[in-house]
Amino acid sequence: MDEKRIISLKEGDFIDSCYAVKWVQLFHKKNGEPYLRLVLTDKTGEIPAICWNFKKEYEEIKVDSICSIKGNVNLYNEKLQVVISSIEIVDDEEVDFSLFVKTSDKSIETLAQEIEEIISNVEADYFKKLISAFFDDSAFKRKFLTHPAAKSVHHSWVGGLAEHTIGVCRICSFLAGLYELNSDLLITSALLHDIGKIKELKNGITANYTDEGRLIGHIILGVNMIDERISAITDFPANALNELKHSILSHHGELEFGSPIRPMTIEALALHYADNTDSKISAFKDWIEQKPDMSDPKWTQFWPMMDRFIYRNSDSD
Repeated sequence: MDEKRIISLKEGDFIDSCYAVKWVQLFHKKNGEPYLRLVLTDKTGEIPAICWNFKKEYEEIKVDSICSIKGNVNLYNEKLQVVISSIEIVDDEEVDFSLFVKTSDKSIETLAQEIEEIISNVEADYFKKLISAFFDDSAFKRKFLTHPAAKSVHHSWVGGLAEHTIGVCRICSFLAGLYELNSDLLITSALLHDIGKIKELKNGITANYTDEGRLIGHIILGVNMIDERISAITDFPANALNELKHSILSHHGELEFGSPIRPMTIEALALHYADNTDSKISAFKDWIEQKPDMSDPKWTQFWPMMDRFIYRNSDSD
């Protein structure tokens, strides 16, 4: 088997490699014959695929299955796709999972240390108690440090949630100093703004949504998690709690982007822009790295989500 990573695939390639299944759906041709559409992934990227020659055993292919794929890479609507000739589910014992799970460039220990440094800068006792209620819980901390921050758009890798949170905290710390904001409120909001992702996303080979993630979403799930822990803190000021929850509820900025309310405090506004800045820059960096235009490597492929090409600059490979 000639293992080819997705980032290296080009038109005309024949593949005989293992990939993880990020998405799979059974469809039917006009004559009623079944066929499969899939999205294949490894830690370097993802690619759509189609299998016209459906077999009964293909019904066993599920999300997160590792499959041995044979087929050809071609262009469809100016995008690469794999036309599959055969699929075989691979036994987990034969799988090197490091090929499929992208991880943070930072170790879990480094991420944990950076989180602890941020926590140490919070001064208000009631905020420190709330933060400790989460991060002194070993089960929560383990999930937080290893979870992805998103399904695909930004920080969608092991450790991505912690990495994104650290980035948002650093931006918030800068903004708090520059504009003389309530630093304790802002940093606590930044630390906890995405904790609902732990319940929203599965932490598997591919980061797919849980049922409660689809039905409720990470923003509400996160506020619910705070309500569960806050009950043990008897001296938490009601106004501080309202402002904290407001910041988390409004951190996506607009109703159409998933927040149930828009920012109405300056700290909530700062959190929104810090979150947006860190997530957008991460997404840009990923697209630049993973989606070069092979005909003109100074540019990326067209990015539908951003409705533009991205210039990769003169330092890009």
